[in-house]
Amino acid sequence: MKRFVVVVGVAALALVALPTGSVGAALPRAQLRNFSCHRAVSPISRQISVWALMRPLLRTRKLQERWVLLSRTSPGTPFTVVPGTNLDTWVSPTDPTLGQRSGDVWKLHKSVSDLAAPAAYRLQATFRWLGAGDRVLGSVQRTTPTCAQPELRPDLQVQSITVQALPKRPNMNRYVVVIINAGATAAGPFDVLFAPGGGLPVTTRSELGLRAHRRLQEAFVGPVCNPSSAPSVTVDPAGAVNDFNRANNQLTAVCPATPGT
Repeated sequence: MKRFVVVVGVAALALVALPTGSVGAALPRAQLRNFSCHRAVSPISRQISVWALMRPLLRTRKLQERWVLLSRTSPGTPFTVVPGTNLDTWVSPTDPTLGQRSGDVWKLHKSVSDLAAPAAYRLQATFRWLGAGDRVLGSVQRTTPTCAQPELRPDLQVQSITVQALPKRPNMNRYVVVIINAGATAAGPFDVLFAPGGGLPVTTRSELGLRAHRRLQEAFVGPVCNPSSAPSVTVDPAGAVNDFNRANNQLTAVCPATPGT
């Protein structure tokens, strides 16, 4: 998976106990702050970000952090590490001496963009303090709370095509088409293309748009439905709408058992 998003908060889990007496009473040695989750219709605009603050322990020679992005697509299932984020590696301050003084603070901003939906996410950081000879003095983990990221894009669908007879035109049928927007946001202007089959010219209608969870109806007249070359309808053939699922944008009519009925 390549995409995800989040909401504010902090949770903690100690991995290795920090040395007694090495931590100042007032200031935390590791914390996550200003965690944010940006939801958007376009996946590329969705982002999760957080600031990490790290202060040294007694005898610290090097500060290190390692990050992972966690996700799940179903409530109640375990969170798993999202691959391909280039996060899961130990990083240190650009100043190699940062952390060797008691008042040092390492501030690091982490963000991940282009998040998929629907899904839920967390950012998790592991903080590690190294002493002389790269001996581990302590390690602790901090995890953001869960963020449910809904899919916000519109989802245009050709829901049905009803074939109706035309009593005064026995060689023609009326095709009544129902189009819905099953997505969470409105769709802007789009076209509806009716292909009557049999190599005949297509007909295109322009729509002003369709609000979320609404439907519209169009009627087209074409030759009597032929199962070997049944008419089809395609909504938004030009891809003008940022549609969540284009697999349901086209539907082929089911011809009646008795032609023309």
